[in-house]
Amino acid sequence: MKALNNIRQKALLLLLLLAAGAAKAQHWKELHTGVTDDLYDVCCIDTNTVFVCGQNGVILKSIDGGESWEEKYRKTGYKTTELSFADKNIGYAVCDSTLDDYSHQWLLVKTCDGGETWNELGNLVFSWVESPTALGNQFIRTEMFLIDADNLVVAVSFDGIYKSTDGGLTMRKLANDFTINETRGVFFDENVGYLLWGYGDEDFVFPGERSPGLAKTEDFGETWNLLEDVANITNDMAFSRFYDKNHIRLFGDFHTHEYGNKGILETHDGFDTFEATGYSLGYLQFVEIYIRAKFTGNGKGMTMLWENDMPGVGRSVSYTVDDGLTWTSYSGYGLPSHRLYDIDGIDTTFFISCANGIVLKNSQFTLMGTEENASQTVAIYPNPTKEAITIIGESISVVELYSSLGVCLVKKETDTESGFIDIQDFAAGIYYVRIIDGQGNSVTKMLMKE
Repeated sequence: MKALNNIRQKALLLLLLLAAGAAKAQHWKELHTGVTDDLYDVCCIDTNTVFVCGQNGVILKSIDGGESWEEKYRKTGYKTTELSFADKNIGYAVCDSTLDDYSHQWLLVKTCDGGETWNELGNLVFSWVESPTALGNQFIRTEMFLIDADNLVVAVSFDGIYKSTDGGLTMRKLANDFTINETRGVFFDENVGYLLWGYGDEDFVFPGERSPGLAKTEDFGETWNLLEDVANITNDMAFSRFYDKNHIRLFGDFHTHEYGNKGILETHDGFDTFEATGYSLGYLQFVEIYIRAKFTGNGKGMTMLWENDMPGVGRSVSYTVDDGLTWTSYSGYGLPSHRLYDIDGIDTTFFISCANGIVLKNSQFTLMGTEENASQTVAIYPNPTKEAITIIGESISVVELYSSLGVCLVKKETDTESGFIDIQDFAAGIYYVRIIDGQGNSVTKMLMKE
């Protein structure tokens, strides 16, 4: 009888996973913009109005959720690397052009009519790259932060920090006594601001050069102080996500035993202390890498990774429905195969800008509860339910039930291929089931209690 029950369970699991796989193939839709330029940045105004920018200074706009695109700006020989809107009408973009191995120039372009027209502001800003290693034809990473429609800050890798208080008409370089390399995030909360940069491995890209760093300002960028905390914990800060001046998530490669490596750290006190989330990004050889994250509220968010590690390519997109408490990765066949650059989203709709003029779109976030981690094949049923659920998988070690606020309500250990949780005494609503296997891999499923 036990053998027969096992066969029935595995047959049910197979049917559930086939249904999930059929739905999963529809999660990411491949959108063609009509150009072949690599698209380095994406910016969502709402679920219908979306902008992308990239090679040859191109800026594209869609007003129908990415189904069709119109070219609004192009500056051949430049790369539009950063795009941001202060409101639905006023937006800025950074265009950069590498002149030779050690110098480049960049400029701002601005729209005041919702991206229909873009005008170049002021004069080209010429930058001399103070690096002992030639940059070749790579573009210079920039990070732009808009305080409001008139006040903005642009951090330029290997150059410095620029500020405008007149809507971008003039850009003033701020004085500081330290040198930055690849910028990885800039943020302001009133007068308090942070700038993070990466590249700390002496065998990588710029031998013997600057370590990862963190600078802080408390007077809206006029003066900056170099902080050493980040350099002590990281090999390379690939990306930072700011919520306010105290709460920041760091996505990258961390070299201390205390924090582990290749994952996410959080600080809730402005970089004084850190805590590890336990989430692993998985690849990170840091030959050429793009990591981005976007949180849209109500606990929903995504993180995106693309890495060229020479022998092969690492690509992954993971999502969270509990504000980063747990993460689940898409399996490879659920994500079209393209080089990924940036991610943005509104509510439950997300866009990823890619190489060769491709944009990926996901607008079915509510179906993500059927996704499985590539290393953990599981299913829960019935869902929705009024009384109890059964979890079927391979080598299940721990089953946890969380509330919609991320509070752990039930934790059960098991060493079988199935688990059981009684939820009849819980209130109706949305819950999350986290399943951990014997190797520590985990996956989170959304559960509806009727």
